[in-house]
Order: sequence, then C-alpha cells, then structure tokens
Amino acid sequence: DTLGGMAENGEAKDGQTTEAGEEEKCLVCHSAAISYVAMPCRCHLACRKCAMKLATGGRCKGCSEFFVELKRLKAAQT
Repeated sequence: DTLGGMAENGEAKDGQTTEAGEEEKCLVCHSAAISYVAMPCRCHLACRKCAMKLATGGRCKGCSEFFVELKRLKAAQT
C-alpha cells in the first residue's frame, strides 16, 4: 500500500505513473522521468540532473512548500 508514492515503511518507490499510464515527468525540466522526491512534502519532484541543481532546498514545484532534502526514489519491485 502506498501513500503519495511512498511505501508504508516510508521509502519512496520509483517508476510512478500517471492515471493515463505515462511515467511522471520532472516538474523542473518536464522531459526526464522523476527519480527524486522532496522532503518533507513527499512530492515527486525531479529527475537526477535537476535534483543536483536543487540539492540545497527551496520551494517545491508541486505544492509550493519549502523542502530541505531530496530523497532518491527506490526502484519499483516487480
């Protein structure tokens, strides 16, 4: 069971898809797949390249809350 893309154990899961079955795109560059989640808001936020630029924190592009950390999404288990 997941909550906002997070597993019950608090770990984020990679490979999240939209309701249309498409892979979520980075909220910064809008081209690459999301691989980092903002903390503490848990919004799926950025690809690896954009995450490196945002590593020091800022406002989340998903919810406009301040985030202080980006956490790498875990690969989805099949």
